[in-house]
Amino acid sequence: MKIDEKYSVRSDTYNWVITEKYLGKDGDGNEKHHTRDHFFPNLSRCVNWLINNNCKQAASLQEIKEELEKAEAICKEVLHKVQRF
Repeated sequence: MKIDEKYSVRSDTYNWVITEKYLGKDGDGNEKHHTRDHFFPNLSRCVNWLINNNCKQAASLQEIKEELEKAEAICKEVLHKVQRF
């Protein structure tokens, strides 16, 4: 499930996985898009990491509030999908 342009979340048998997209450089020093997976044993830790990581980058209380609202929406969407199964 896509969260935003930078993050997506999925689950497998054992983990919740956040895939992070970021701009880095290749071996020749050219800009290149990369991905990094972050693995969590449960949804709670997954969401906590996402909130903490994004709130650290916030420049204002308004941005923190927006991040928390986004996290709430993600949780509701995930729970809705889980309840369908």
